[in-house]
Amino acid sequence: AVLMGVAKKVIHIRLRDTGDPLIALQMANRDIYPDLDRMTFVSAFLGIYDANTHVLSHVRAGHNPVILYNPDRTPPFSKLEPPGLVLGLDSGARFNHLLAREETTLQPGDRLLLYTDGIVEAQNAEGEEFELQRVYDLMRTHAGDAPGDLLDLLDREVARFRGDLPQEDDQTAIFLRFL
Repeated sequence: AVLMGVAKKVIHIRLRDTGDPLIALQMANRDIYPDLDRMTFVSAFLGIYDANTHVLSHVRAGHNPVILYNPDRTPPFSKLEPPGLVLGLDSGARFNHLLAREETTLQPGDRLLLYTDGIVEAQNAEGEEFELQRVYDLMRTHAGDAPGDLLDLLDREVARFRGDLPQEDDQTAIFLRFL
């Protein structure tokens, strides 16, 4: 939790300084790398949305791909997954080379789900994982729900799937709906 707090603050400062998500993550990696032990790392997805052009400029440092869902798009599901290495594993050259910025034009009805791997990797007593398909099914079925309601449902469904087993990993999600 402390590492995530520090990483979030460093990324925020670097983004404020540069205004560019790619450069901000490159600088944040350079800042964080010396203090980590190569067994510790941080994944991140960083985006800037321009409300005038409806363009989301985004980079991904090893984080799970963001799910984009809109029943009016073909296909209705896609992933925002520009290449990128997690922060803290490389001092700079490889990290900088692998990191790429992408731009996605968002349209009314688009829904974005950012999530940690603890959701899709949650296991039940039979050793099965919750997996992305169940997330897709929930998004499709409850796409019209308020974002908070969909997140509450996702949390309940993962807990129901897990049953009496303890939660093994963090489970965090952010759901955005564009009108």
